[in-house]
Amino acid sequence: MTRIITQADASTLQAVKDMLLKVDPDATFESYDETNYLSKEDQKNLKELLEADDRGEIEYISLEECEAEIDAYLKSKTLGA
Repeated sequence: MTRIITQADASTLQAVKDMLLKVDPDATFESYDETNYLSKEDQKNLKELLEADDRGEIEYISLEECEAEIDAYLKSKTLGA
């Protein structure tokens, strides 16, 4: 995935899109404004996470617990290698 930030006008962007679609017909494009900076996929993922949280399906742990779990995991991978 490539992220391009530009101030190009709409006609220039359309020309670039048209050229890219000739090379890669499966290419997709997303635009963001300052009030809506999440992609449609990210918005969907966030909505799913919020709904799971509302249902109590997400377990939260402290930073210390997270670090301990990561350390234990990395030690197991290092010793098991």
